[in-house]
Formats: sequence, C-alpha cells, structure tokens
Amino acid sequence: MLYIGPLQDTARHAHHAAQVLWVPEQGVELQVGALPRERYSLAVIPADVPHTHGSAPWAAMLWVDAAYAAHLQPVRQAQPSGTQPKHTAGPALPRQPTPQQAATLARALHAHLHSASAAQQPTLQARHPAAQRMCALLNEVAEASSAQAPQLERLAHRAGLSPRQMRSVFARDTGLSPQAYLRWRRLRVAVQQITQGASLTAAAVTAGFADGAHFCRVFRAQFGMPPKQALLSLHLDRG
Repeated sequence: MLYIGPLQDTARHAHHAAQVLWVPEQGVELQVGALPRERYSLAVIPADVPHTHGSAPWAAMLWVDAAYAAHLQPVRQAQPSGTQPKHTAGPALPRQPTPQQAATLARALHAHLHSASAAQQPTLQARHPAAQRMCALLNEVAEASSAQAPQLERLAHRAGLSPRQMRSVFARDTGLSPQAYLRWRRLRVAVQQITQGASLTAAAVTAGFADGAHFCRVFRAQFGMPPKQALLSLHLDRG
C-alpha cells in the first residue's frame, strides 16, 4: 500500500508491515523504538516496531507485509534531508500522481526496502508448513464477510498442530498471534474494498469488523492516522 499526501503528528503506534517513509521537501521528525527523535527525509521502519512521526506538508509512505521483509532489525535506517530513493520519477513528489507515477514510486521505495533487508539478512527462514496452512485458513476467514469469532483451536487442528503448538510456531514464524494476524488480514480486506469503491462501513462489515467505528479504531492503532485521511490518497498494489 502506498500513501501520498500530508502527514499529521501521530501517536506512538506499530503495524505488521515494514514501512518506507520519504519526505523529500523538508524531512520529518521521526522516532523509532528507543532511538532519539530526529529529522530525516528517507527512512525504513521495520514491522511491529513502535514509532511516531511529526507533520509534513507532503510525503510518501509505502507499507509492505512483514513476510516480504521479515528480517529487518528494529533499527532505523535513515538518510539526511534531501535524499531520495533511486529510480523515482523525479526529485519531488507529485501532488496528484497518475497510476503510472504511483507505481514507479512504489517500485523505487520497495527496492530501497529490499536492499535494506538484504544487507541485514541475505536468506529468509522458511515458515513451518502448519504455519503456512494456518495463514491460508485465516486468510479465508478474513475474506468470508463474517464478524463471528473463528474457532482458532479447530483451525489449528486443521492446519496440523495442537493449539498450544500452533501458538508457539505461528508466533515464531510470523511475529504475531493468530488473532493479531487475522485482524491484520481483515484490515487489508477492508482497505481493498474501499479502494474498489465500497463505503467505509460496508467495507468494514465485509471484512469482518463489527462496524465502521471498530474498523476506524483498528486502522488508527495500526497506522497512527484516521482512515478518512489515509484512504483519500492510497494506492493499492493489486498484484
């Protein structure tokens, strides 16, 4: 997911996605983990690491599922103000990007994230087959348009492990509990529904949230901003 637009001051938050933040015009005040708050224009924020940033008139933020940047360490990698990722469409962010400009920028930011991940860990650890099956089952639940709580014990047995074993293996391989993973997937489903034209409330219910207010609370806790601000300028990779 790529966001292009203004930044507001955020409360401390963390999301199950690695993030690349680019603020070319003047940079932004950023604090990641226990590191001091400083101003940067290009930064990588690993998944599940608490952080906060200040306001900026225009910025780009790319979120990538943690599975694609699983070994980034909880240390900020940042560049001083004026830095830009290679192979962008230009030195400045467009105010109304075309789909092609957004795709070009997303690829450039993703390449920056990939290079940071590769520099720290050249190989990725394979997930346990039962954890992979559990992810697939939870993905199905997230797309089933039901707010009913799934029976995670039954899903664990279907995936091939006892509930206790599944909690341990799943947390080791994904960094999340099954409940947290399901919440993240439901959030992704709701965002995709909204970008396809659904109302916020309809998308929330389709994704399994109790209502629109429930979705807004989860979204703000994950991304540090209300969905109405973010979704106006969101570009979703459908690949």
